[in-house]
Amino acid sequence: MDRIIKRGDIYYANLNPVIGSEQGGTRPVLIISNDTGNKHSPTVIVAAITGQIGPYGHCRGDYRTDWNKEKTTDTHYRTQCQWT
Repeated sequence: MDRIIKRGDIYYANLNPVIGSEQGGTRPVLIISNDTGNKHSPTVIVAAITGQIGPYGHCRGDYRTDWNKEKTTDTHYRTQCQWT
């Protein structure tokens, strides 16, 4: 059975190896590539999710969600993405 990966889904992914200051290790990620691309491509586009707010505070491109692996909590998680 093939897994159907959809935009907005959250998975755990191994983000190693890293280059520079990228986030590494096994972390939750948000699927941001569109469903058509996900269906026909062997790769997907993801954004790493974190519960940490960095020293720069809120940045354009940060999104908050109340997702938690086990249950819904009041902890706000943030996807880490920037557009250049």
